Amino acid sequence: MRRVRSLNVRRCRYGKVTYNFSGPAVPGVVSAAILIGTASQRDEIDVELVGGDPSSWQTNVFAPSPHESQPLYTAFSSIEDYTHNPKTISSVHSYTIDWSPERIVWSVDGSEVRTLHKGSS
Repeated sequence: MRRVRSLNVRRCRYGKVTYNFSGPAVPGVVSAAILIGTASQRDEIDVELVGGDPSSWQTNVFAPSPHESQPLYTAFSSIEDYTHNPKTISSVHSYTIDWSPERIVWSVDGSEVRTLHKGSS
């Protein structure tokens, strides 16, 4: 098994990040681009390519539940379709996460596919 790990750490509160990557269409393999909060916040915004579902990709937000003392997470996830050909995770696509205080926008290849507003989370 080959494992690729690229750890490029930069600190930012809000911003726009674009990842260009692909993933193998192999069941059980997940390729991800992740924005991780501080250790005390324990939150995450990400893009996931799931090998068992090569024709779509996932957008996720994981955040601590304010009603639990243990690290129980509430997930706001969505499965997205590709807007342009080739429509498979094994092709390189540009995935963008645009995060502001009021909303998070996910895009693929320059097309917005999902917006999560602060009030809906």
